[in-house]
Amino acid sequence: MRYLVVIPTLFILLSSCNNEKRCELTDSCGGPNPPWNPCKSAPIATQGLGTEKTISPLSPPPCPQPMCPEGFVRVKENSSVGTNADFCVMKFEARNNGLGKPISEFSGQPWVNLTIEEAREKCSALGAEYHLISNEEWMTIARSLEKNKSNWSNSEVETGLFARGWSSKNESIPSYSPDTWTNSSVAPNINANEDSCLYNSGENQCGQEGDPSYKRRLTLSENDFEENDIWDLSGNVSEWVDWEITVPMIVYNSTVDYATQPYFGDNCNPTSLAFSSCLGGPEKVLPLTPDPLSKGLGIFYGEVIYHGYAIRGGSWDTGHRAGIYGLGISSTKGPNIGFRCVYRSSLN
Repeated sequence: MRYLVVIPTLFILLSSCNNEKRCELTDSCGGPNPPWNPCKSAPIATQGLGTEKTISPLSPPPCPQPMCPEGFVRVKENSSVGTNADFCVMKFEARNNGLGKPISEFSGQPWVNLTIEEAREKCSALGAEYHLISNEEWMTIARSLEKNKSNWSNSEVETGLFARGWSSKNESIPSYSPDTWTNSSVAPNINANEDSCLYNSGENQCGQEGDPSYKRRLTLSENDFEENDIWDLSGNVSEWVDWEITVPMIVYNSTVDYATQPYFGDNCNPTSLAFSSCLGGPEKVLPLTPDPLSKGLGIFYGEVIYHGYAIRGGSWDTGHRAGIYGLGISSTKGPNIGFRCVYRSSLN
């Protein structure tokens, strides 16, 4: 008599991730140790007859996108402004951990008085996958923030004012400047929870509540990640961006309505598309919202300089010119210029 023996289906566990690359029989998908997310387990069917067995996955296991390092926020790519992969950016302006290493945390104050070369070196020293933020990455963040209604004073995109954070300056141009006080320093170092200094509520003053246009914490849109907030992209200190600019400029005359002044040569007015063409096109500098000056989104600010690197956002007293699209050009370090690092994984 002959018998047919059937070996029951067995299950083993394989690591499973959610990207386009495929996993191997390991407990991770080939990425480095944290900040990468360990793979989740997924069943693989094993069937056999007698001593012959085959292993075939129930479905091709996808591989994971990276988690961000501590203190970093993941940002979705935006090919329209030049990013073709997700990246992680510091949630806060870089602080000095006391040992010459940049960290991203609420406590402390921004690390300033570094040249752009020094800022680059500090970010690169964190590892091969770190660098100083690029203009394309800055614009990707700005576009995402601009589209989130929670960052606007009227809770609707393009209505009211966009949050400028810690940037107030009482100026003599009332048509553009709603500020009634002038800050003289960065936000104070408060070793408490983030909400303790969520708003710039008065001259060098913090508040848990306040005018939405002076809110420091901004929220990314179209983000399904756990952490979506980023601080002080509009103000506190301007930030080095790794973008070299060579364009003749005309001096800013603070006694004349700024919106009518040309800065980048005779044909480049900062309120026109010609201005953006001087710098490579609107995707380099301009918001989606019309009339950024009156909306708190930031515009050009600067002095006479013919060559330098971009500084973006705004500092504690940039006033109505500050904003997520604010742009200046500098060739020297200063007490009001900080920086922010980006992490990009080699598996992206």
